[in-house]
Amino acid sequence: MVGGITGFKNQVSVGGLPLKLSPEEVTLALAAGWAAASAVAAAAAAAPAAAPAGQGDSSSKTDSSSVAGSIQPTTLQPVQWSFPHTQQQRLRMAVFADLHSRGYFLTSGSKFGGDFLAYPGDPNLYHAQFVVRVLPLGQVLNPVLFKGLARGVHAARKHLLLASVVYNSGDGEGGDGCEEGRQQQQQQAELDCQAYGKAGSSGGGANVVYVTVAKEDGFGASK
Repeated sequence: MVGGITGFKNQVSVGGLPLKLSPEEVTLALAAGWAAASAVAAAAAAAPAAAPAGQGDSSSKTDSSSVAGSIQPTTLQPVQWSFPHTQQQRLRMAVFADLHSRGYFLTSGSKFGGDFLAYPGDPNLYHAQFVVRVLPLGQVLNPVLFKGLARGVHAARKHLLLASVVYNSGDGEGGDGCEEGRQQQQQQAELDCQAYGKAGSSGGGANVVYVTVAKEDGFGASK
């Protein structure tokens, strides 16, 4: 969440929109019942008639007032929120919801080569503690790129946190059932996020795992 804060005196120094939410924040807010997705629809208004040629400023003022008077009140129409709908988006959403449930404040981590920045408290009062990189389980990492990412994160005095989702194994593995099982696991992870606000809750079949990367010793202990 970025943007101005209501009642804050130095709005100019904050900059940006009054409020801007990431797709993960919107999905979590909808799942928790904190918000509702709606679209603003304005009623169609008849265009004012053109003023005859040769009239002065008085006609212009009259036209302006008629246009202002013709504006109709807006209405809110419910819309269907489709995020997440890809595998990577479902992974990001699962990690986002899990870290949020652990009390972290999350913002975009693209500036440091990650998916999220995790703050232990209000981002206006704390520095980010983790740069979170969301990866599919079993993905092969390029050693050179991985080392460069780790060095950049540690140079910024933050910790690199690798996050992935582990699905509970089900029946019917192998052959054509393997692909079908993966699709069911992805759908279940999405349902976990939308229904419970975090992965791995209420026996949903998905658990988020984390691995910290130490500055000198390589991989740290997984949490």
